[in-house]
Amino acid sequence: MQDLDYLNAWDPEVAGARLVSQLEGGTAYRHDHNDGTSKHDFDISVSNNRAIALEVTQHVDSEREQQRGEIDKRDWDFPMLRQDWFADIVESARVGEMYKQLPNLLRQLETQGISDAGLGFTALRQPEIATNEIDRTLARLGVLNCRPYPAEAERGYIVLDTWNELTSFGVTTAAEAVRRHAWVRSDNRRKLGHASSANERHLFIWIDSATRPRVDIEVCHKRGELPNALPALPDEIDVVWLAVNFASPIVLRLNRDGWYPVPRIRDLVA
Repeated sequence: MQDLDYLNAWDPEVAGARLVSQLEGGTAYRHDHNDGTSKHDFDISVSNNRAIALEVTQHVDSEREQQRGEIDKRDWDFPMLRQDWFADIVESARVGEMYKQLPNLLRQLETQGISDAGLGFTALRQPEIATNEIDRTLARLGVLNCRPYPAEAERGYIVLDTWNELTSFGVTTAAEAVRRHAWVRSDNRRKLGHASSANERHLFIWIDSATRPRVDIEVCHKRGELPNALPALPDEIDVVWLAVNFASPIVLRLNRDGWYPVPRIRDLVA
C-alpha cells in the first residue's frame, strides 16, 4: 500500500483500506491528511483507470463501551482466589454488583473443585431454572459462563469478556449497522458525496466484537447464510463492506443489488 508505511498496519482505517484494495485488486492512497477539511479517508486506484473513494468507520455499541469503561476502571485481582478466571458476561450485566459478588462466588467454585460453570442464555433469562444457588446468582449477575486457569501470581485475576445474544438467524442487525452508518451518520455519506471524480464510492464498516451484529454475522457465516434484510443505500454510497475480526475477517459486501459473501483473506498484503 502506497504512502501508508508510517501508520500501524492494524490501525482500523489502514486495515480497512488494505482489505478493500486487496479484494478489489487495487492500490490505496491516503486522501484525508487531517488538514481541517472534510474528506473521505482513501482513494483506491484499480486497473482500467477505475477509482474508488473509500471511507472507513467502526460500529460500536455505546452501552457496551460504557460497560467496558466500568470494567477497566476497577482492579480485578483478588487475594481470595487461587486461580485466574475468565468470565463471559452479557450486556445487561451490572459491573458494580459483579465486582462485589463474583470473587466470592468463584472462590466457592474453587473450593468445590468445579472447573467450569456454563449457564447458557436460557438460564440468564430464567435464573430460577439453574440447579444450584451459585449458578442462580451467576445468572442474575449476567455471567454466561466462567472457567479457571492456573494463576500467574499469588492473587487470582478475573478477566471479563463481553458477549451478545444471537438476535435473529437472518442477521437483521447487519442491516441496522448499515443504516446507522450510511444514513444516520450523515458525515459518512457527505464525505463520499464530495468524491465526484470517483467511479465508485465505498463505505467500509469494522464491526466491533462487543456488538449484536458481530454475533449474528459470525453465526450465520457458519451456516452459509446472508442477511435477509436489504437496506437501501443513499445516492452518495455505491458499496458497503461489513467486516468482523481483524485477523482472517468475515466480510460481507452490499450494493444496490443485494448482499454478497466475500472469501476470507487469511493475511492482508502490506
